[in-house]
Amino acid sequence: MANSGTPIDTAKLRLARQRKGWTVRDVSQRCRELGTPVDFGAYSRYERGLTDPGPGRLLAIAQALDLTVDELLLPEKAPGNAMEDVSTEDLTDEGLLLMVFRTLMGATQEEVADLHAQMVTTGAATLAELVMPQECAV
Repeated sequence: MANSGTPIDTAKLRLARQRKGWTVRDVSQRCRELGTPVDFGAYSRYERGLTDPGPGRLLAIAQALDLTVDELLLPEKAPGNAMEDVSTEDLTDEGLLLMVFRTLMGATQEEVADLHAQMVTTGAATLAELVMPQECAV
């Protein structure tokens, strides 16, 4: 079968559905409610990695599962996850933090934004200070 869709992380897709307590048909129905019909059989094939959804269906599935498209993309396909060919001198502290967390920790943009806000609020100069303040105290 030809596959011209967007490669996705099938494990994350399945886990997101299971965390909601949904069946494959539930996801299909929610996508339909959002205005993009996704046949439950097609969705099942996406979860099993037999085929990949096109961009429109990928967006509908992400919305149905309350995820971002980036969260469903395979790490090497997700924007902002390629560490090679990136000069850290060109990045802000926030941009570097975002890139590192999204690449190494699989954190979402929202989680990174929350961490950054906590750093600003607490005056932590580094992520280590935020996470382990007692160990970093001088």
